Amino acid sequence: MVKPQVFVVGSVSRDVTVTVDRFPAPGETLVGESVTYGLGGKGANQAVASALTGTATAFLGCVGDDDAGHRLLEELRVYGVATDAMSTVPGDSGTAHITVDAHGENTIAIVPAANRSVSPELVRRAGSEGFGGSRVVVAQGEIPVETLEQLARTVSETSARFILNLAPAADVSAECLSSTDVLVVNESEAQAVIRRHALPDRRSPAATLTELAPAAVVTLGSEGSAIATRHAPQPQHIEATRAEKVVDTTGAGDAYVGVFAALVAKLTDDVEPENALPLDVLARCARIASREAARVVGAAGASSSYTNFSVEE
Repeated sequence: MVKPQVFVVGSVSRDVTVTVDRFPAPGETLVGESVTYGLGGKGANQAVASALTGTATAFLGCVGDDDAGHRLLEELRVYGVATDAMSTVPGDSGTAHITVDAHGENTIAIVPAANRSVSPELVRRAGSEGFGGSRVVVAQGEIPVETLEQLARTVSETSARFILNLAPAADVSAECLSSTDVLVVNESEAQAVIRRHALPDRRSPAATLTELAPAAVVTLGSEGSAIATRHAPQPQHIEATRAEKVVDTTGAGDAYVGVFAALVAKLTDDVEPENALPLDVLARCARIASREAARVVGAAGASSSYTNFSVEE
């Protein structure tokens, strides 16, 4: 097995996507245009995106012992993601029911199922092996909070960087966030974290979040992203790359995080692990990640819409 540069801990699900002209009102039944089935889950999507940059990527997650679980494992391997750290547990694999309207907007309902089995013990086991020697460890909010807490502690004992995409905005402790090298959230998630930790929102959300994490990236959809660090709290705005056509926004945020993580692994060779990541490096990562994420909204699906990503400017 090739030594991974990026090690993703997170969710993997079978996506069931229905396209409609418009979203149904409460109690209303609509006839959909089409239905597709594919690999999904924030963790899996981010691992696939990282792997498609040409970066050696490993994934730790759980699938059920059902047919979907077997298919999900095989699909991850087809994309080049190492699955040695994955576990098969009794019961159903995770499922996401996605509805996409004519404008490419979506609503998503998730049944975690096997993803609830991504446990602190699995994290400790991976940590005891140094996460395979990875330079970057990535996680999201779709796995249990106690697992995220353990992961933050475990990564802090290694030389790896920890990128936490707190989506959804799970109720993690301030200690967990302080052990995070880069916190990545969207606008609503940023506000949820700020409220939960009773931070005075006197500055931009990105700057405010650096009271918890050493660096924060707040994605702003079509408006780009804002980045701040404790050493450079004045936020730097990164313009969004405009998509030529929007078919489906599902998975665009995960593509951003996966490419961003691969770039952090690639561009921080000369930054000692005990030192904070420089703002200029993070800004470069964000610019390229934004450009690559804009490509995926022109096709339907999450990771099924991904093609090879470039990490060159």
